[in-house]
Amino acid sequence: MARADAACFSFYKTTDSWYGGAHPFAYQVGFSIDSTSGKVLELEDVLTDYDAFYEEVIRALEEQENSDYFFEDWKDTLQAEFYDDPSQQVNWVLTRDGISVWFNQYEIAPYAAGPVYLDFPVQGYGNLIREELFAGEIPEAEDMHAKKAVYAEDLLSEQGSYEDSVGNYYYYSYRLPEITGPDTEDIRKINAEIEELRKDYIDSQLQAVREKLSLDVFEAGYSCVVWNGITSVMVRIYMEGDYTLYRCWNLRQDGTEADNADVTALFGLTPESFVEAAHDAVEPAVDFDPDWFDKSVSEEMQSIREKTLSKDNINASLPVYITQDRGLGFICRVYSIAGADYYENLFEIPDTEHRPDGLTRVNINPQTQDNFSLKDGYYEITNNADGAKYRFDDNTVLVEGIPCYDDGCDAMTWLERYLDHPAYGEFTDDPYSISGFAPGDIMTLLVGKDGHIAVLESIGYWD
Repeated sequence: MARADAACFSFYKTTDSWYGGAHPFAYQVGFSIDSTSGKVLELEDVLTDYDAFYEEVIRALEEQENSDYFFEDWKDTLQAEFYDDPSQQVNWVLTRDGISVWFNQYEIAPYAAGPVYLDFPVQGYGNLIREELFAGEIPEAEDMHAKKAVYAEDLLSEQGSYEDSVGNYYYYSYRLPEITGPDTEDIRKINAEIEELRKDYIDSQLQAVREKLSLDVFEAGYSCVVWNGITSVMVRIYMEGDYTLYRCWNLRQDGTEADNADVTALFGLTPESFVEAAHDAVEPAVDFDPDWFDKSVSEEMQSIREKTLSKDNINASLPVYITQDRGLGFICRVYSIAGADYYENLFEIPDTEHRPDGLTRVNINPQTQDNFSLKDGYYEITNNADGAKYRFDDNTVLVEGIPCYDDGCDAMTWLERYLDHPAYGEFTDDPYSISGFAPGDIMTLLVGKDGHIAVLESIGYWD
């Protein structure tokens, strides 16, 4: 969230994906909404001189330290986004201080340059930005902050790209929360723990950026969900070596920390039934076919499986949290025969979601094109792992950013295009060549009880 008050509500939406190429891909879009009318604001709505602001954006980009790495036609891209091409858009949000504008990877510069961020504070650009949107006495909106309920705001928000001393390029994004609400000992304790995470994992990385050294931590983020009187905060810190650190906390609205029994009870689970459900949720992650391995490796895999599913590892004290779908999630170690001794993974207890739209989020891997079957006006998509079938049709909503979808085509046209351009094919002049289906594609869906795919949220590549 960038801003929430009586004048404006603005936020970012970030999408990450990787389709098996040389790099993963992340992009960010912004939304700014008039708090009174509910109107989604256009950039023109918050400026007094649109043309002059456009010229200021060009000037600021020309002054960027890495502007030499911009594409030769970057000014043509700006012209299209600001004026010529309605299908393209300027990425921006209103902040508490002014306007933030950014350009995603590959938009005006190659992947190595990372996103490009520009800030235009109202104090310096008051002649271009509507100052009434930044009046000094704007009252806070009547929300959970005003009521002193427990929530989370940014303690730290740093992102950018840079080149280290040996020519490697990095993109980094660090966000950590600060718990807000009543002044209680539990909130102070949790904030102190988060501050320790910052000192242990993030401060050294920001120093490395300043000194142009290599990074060990590339991304940190958090989520905050409030449901049925519990505020659940989850922090994720992504490190090199494919290791992710997870931490979570649950608080009542009076600022006292909720224990696991309080949280699992929201979902009708006792400590004993939670352990049983958690065991069932983790078990597929350590299933293996012994015929795939020689005897010694198979025995080691079996030992790792037993250790992961043991009572020492899966018990009522596992860290639990409320997912964004108002379901019950938990953090559990999965032991490994390669790399680290274990990796922390996130799991969810099935059928605990309480989405207000009644949909269920599922991740499927069709694995082969044979699992996409064209029926009478729709596709039946089969999850290769369990044989579950889902219906995809022109009523399926597509989320911007999925491969082969840059022109707003209908859903059935998109799926045919996606299947006709396999990621392992040959590169051609076709703009969609090698940007479509791959056997490792994980599709994130929002599904109705009848198996209809209401929303295709994202496609990520399993590695």
